[in-house]
Amino acid sequence: MSRIDDLIRDLCPDGVPYPRLGEIANYSKTKVDASELNETMFVGVDNLVANKGGRVDSTYPPNTARLTAYEPGDILLGNIRP
Repeated sequence: MSRIDDLIRDLCPDGVPYPRLGEIANYSKTKVDASELNETMFVGVDNLVANKGGRVDSTYPPNTARLTAYEPGDILLGNIRP
C-alpha cells in the first residue's frame, strides 16, 4: 500500500467524499465594468503566478467589457491553464 492509502484507511475509514465544487463553493455572479479597473485590480490568467506564488500586476488590459468581480479571500480559478 502507498502512504496515501494508509492515511485514507486510518483517517477516513468510511471512505473519502468527492463533492462537486458547486456543493462546497459558490461562483460569483457579481460583474464589474472593465473601465473601473486598473493594473492592480484586474486579475487574468497572465498575472496569476504558478505554484501558489500569488499574483502580479496585470500588463494586459481586460479583453471584455464586463468581468466577474472578486473579493479578498475568494479563490480564483483560471479556465485555460491548469
